[in-house]
Amino acid sequence: MTPLDRIRALLQVDGVPSQDGREEICFLTKCQSLSVTMRIRLGPELVLVMAQLPVFAPIYRRPALCEAIARANFGLYLGNFEMDLDDGELRFKSSLPVNDAEPSDTQIRRLISNSVGVVAHYGPALLDVACTQLEPATAIEKADANWKELHRNRTVARA
Repeated sequence: MTPLDRIRALLQVDGVPSQDGREEICFLTKCQSLSVTMRIRLGPELVLVMAQLPVFAPIYRRPALCEAIARANFGLYLGNFEMDLDDGELRFKSSLPVNDAEPSDTQIRRLISNSVGVVAHYGPALLDVACTQLEPATAIEKADANWKELHRNRTVARA
């Protein structure tokens, strides 16, 4: 079984329908209020996960979006947002180096869930910056405050 076939089977066990491709796995997922296209590819000795956000930023908002991306990326441990300056494509990219080893199911699941979590955290703010006149600092501060509140409420509910 190829590594992509193994990841496909793992997604199927988790109830994630995917479109089969020869060189990548593609599926849709919900990241809070966003529907995001996820792509999983194998690179040279790594597993690459890319989340395509549902926007191509207009040229006049790209400088503001670059600032928002820099603010969102600061402090991220795994992965980063990136934007194609030519067409405004916005995505989150993360990877898992595998070298000559087989990644475990847990590693693959964490790679995918981390990508979904980061996009859920910052994706709506980045879309706000791309599509409105919202200032980048305000959008990212709001995203961070919302995330802290959500996690605070989850902690209180468990107690």
